[in-house]
Order: sequence, then C-alpha cells, then structure tokens
Amino acid sequence: MTTSYPSLDRSDLRAALEAGLFSRRDEGYGLEGELLVVRERDGRVERAWGADPAQLEQVRLSLGALEHVRVLEQGRVRLDSGAHSTAVAAGEAFHADCTALAGRLADWDLALVSCGADPWSADPTPLEWCVRVPFGSPATASLRWRAAANLCVVSEALFAFSPLRALASSGVRSYGAQQRQQRRTHPELELGSRTPLEGFLDWALETSAGAAPRSIAFGIWARHGVRGVFPDAADFQRHVAALSAGVLPSRGLALRCFDGPPSAFQRVPLIVFATLLDDPSCVQELSAWESAPRALWQAAAQGGLSDPLLASRARRVFALVADRLLARPGVYASPAMAAEFVAFGQRYTLSARTPADEWLSHHARRGALTLDDVGALEQRWSVLTGRRAA
Repeated sequence: MTTSYPSLDRSDLRAALEAGLFSRRDEGYGLEGELLVVRERDGRVERAWGADPAQLEQVRLSLGALEHVRVLEQGRVRLDSGAHSTAVAAGEAFHADCTALAGRLADWDLALVSCGADPWSADPTPLEWCVRVPFGSPATASLRWRAAANLCVVSEALFAFSPLRALASSGVRSYGAQQRQQRRTHPELELGSRTPLEGFLDWALETSAGAAPRSIAFGIWARHGVRGVFPDAADFQRHVAALSAGVLPSRGLALRCFDGPPSAFQRVPLIVFATLLDDPSCVQELSAWESAPRALWQAAAQGGLSDPLLASRARRVFALVADRLLARPGVYASPAMAAEFVAFGQRYTLSARTPADEWLSHHARRGALTLDDVGALEQRWSVLTGRRAA
C-alpha cells in the first residue's frame, strides 16, 4: 500500500532488514532444490501433474507424511533440508528426504528427476536450487560475501546441467544459468568497503522499483514520491523480495547460482560453498579474485568449463575443497558426501567437463533421452560414488 506522504527513512529500512533478511535467527546450513516428477506414456515423457488445484491437493495429501516436501504446479516438488548447525546435517537431511520421496513415487510408477531444467519441454522453466550458509562473524562478513559472489560464475559453469530443450540442444550448457543472468537485477551489487547490510541497503535503494508509478530508483521514490505517491514498508518488502542476484541475504547467505545436479551429486554444491566460505584462507583468496565481466558469465552458460579461465578456477576450487576435507574429515562432509564430491571432481571438474556434456553426448549417441536412459545414467553415477555396486 502506497501513502500520500514520505514515511520511510534509512534507519527504518535498516531496522527492517536487521529484523528480516539479515536476522541471525534460524541461521544455519541448508540445501533446497526443485525436482521433476515425470512418467512415461505412449513413448513420451510428461509431467506427473499439471496445475489443477484439486489434483495438486490430492498429491499433497498422498505425500503428507513427507513434511519437508512441497508440491508445486506442473510436476515439480521442492525439498528443503531446513536450517542445521552443520553442512553434514543439512546434506544428510536432504538426502534422506529425497530418497524417501523417490521411493514413494516409484510405488506409483513415477520418476523423480534431478536436473537444471526439463529436457523434454519446449519451454522449460529452470528448476530453482539454493545453498544456505551462515553470514559468518561481523569481522569477516564482507570478505565472506565477496568470496561467495566471486564463486557464483564458477558455480554456474561447474554445475551446468540444463543443455536440452524439447530433446534438442538448447545451444548452451546451462539454460538455467542463461535465464538466471537475464533475471539479475541491474546494476549489480558491489559491496566495496561497505558492510553487507549497508551495501545491500544502498543497492536496494539504487535499483528500479517495479511497484513505483514509473520505473525509478526506490530511494528516489521514497524521498520525493511520484505524483504525490510514496512507498510504505510493505512496498519496500516487495521490492527487496523481487531483487535477483547469485548471493542474497536470507537469515544467512542464500546462493542461487547453479543448476540442479544429478541425483548422485546433489550435495556437492553444499560441500563446495560450506567448505570454502568457512575457511579463512579460502575466503581471503576467493575474495581477492577480480569480479567476473559479463562475457565470463555468458561463457559459463554457453560452454560450462570449456572456457580456460573458468576451467582453471574450477580446478582451483576443487583443490581447495579437497584439501580442507582431508584436513578436517567429517566436518563439512560425511564419508558418503565426500565420495560424491571426489567422484564429481574426477569425472567432470578435472577434465573440464560438466554433467551437461554427459547428457549431450548421450543424447547425440542415442538420439533420445528416455526414462530408461536417465535411470541408466543415474545408476552409473551412483556406482561412481559407491552407493551401488557395478
């Protein structure tokens, strides 16, 4: 609701952020992801349900015992580990829920598919995934944020896994990364010497307010109004909720800069971000990286790790994480999680390949991507991680 007089000053907005997005209440580690639920009918793969409210309610009732699973429209489900005191606990919780859900769906002859976007759809919507880590101490929070932001472009390339559209190449390794780049709020947030809260508040005030009578910066609207109309606190909350970036505050750092990984490697992004952002020397190194130019973001979506700089940085990320996992076993990854990380690195990162490359090469050989094909690939990946015998 707008007002006819100015009602917001910087202290009000700062207090709102401190009580909301920058609150440390429930701060912890978490993994959240959207997955597809599909079935095969007459030789075609299709979503298990659509948008009919009655049908959605029936699915929700059928899955009622799985409390961390949210049923969405168009055959999508969202799993959320919740906030945990360690990355290991978050990863184990997510894996347990995913395993339980896949088993329940299999009883109904439905398949749970983990990827960046629906390869069978002509108009795929990227599936949203998010890793959450704590803000860190006030003394290191700014460096931690900058390190996370610098990791984003590498993450988009490293986990590229949305190369197909209507069972044909979309022309990019990560359609999801391409769409996320198009949705990013401009100008992009640069902390500089500011604290995360002050930098984020400045950014929110400098960016265009979609709810304004015309497209102007929110701060200008709040100070001067437009045709006698000013924003109120609810307008600010809506404005902040609409901002898009790879790193955003959400009672911790929320990182939305990667495609949904294959089922065998779902916890690898959590391992990477939690390990690197909790280690002071890693934070120092990563925060000193130069900000990625737009061309590098485009290269991440277009070719994954085929870009030499992205491949080099991805190998450095893998080496840093591997070193910390060896030095502190069990802190950032359980044995099973560590096996997933090692298998992912050996199969993809060290060879400058991504899961998208594997889907593309498989599709090129077979000319198709059936649920049997997906199942065979997932079986192969599970063998690599030690979950299943060959």
